[in-house]
Amino acid sequence: MLHKIQIMGVVCFYHKRLETSSRSFNSNYYTEAGEMSILSKADDMPAIYKKNYLAAVSGKASPRNAIKAFCIECMGWQRAEVSNCTSIECPLNLYRPYRKAGDSDEG
Repeated sequence: MLHKIQIMGVVCFYHKRLETSSRSFNSNYYTEAGEMSILSKADDMPAIYKKNYLAAVSGKASPRNAIKAFCIECMGWQRAEVSNCTSIECPLNLYRPYRKAGDSDEG
């Protein structure tokens, strides 16, 4: 089920996940938890990345910008670390942004 919330003037959508617990699936608990998670991340991230992150979680970012938001968050908000990423388990590894010219993932 898709939920809509507004964070800092940006409308965001996210999916409600089915959890196995004593709480009802239709409970407001899940909506509130999702909103708190997005707000918490937005409050804690460097301001330079906040706009792109909020666009990504609202579904308004391009696939390229959504991947940038994911990779930068994964690397602890350190852009330089994205180009040095060696995580071959990540499905976005071949699409990661900020790759160096001539960078090849072939051994």
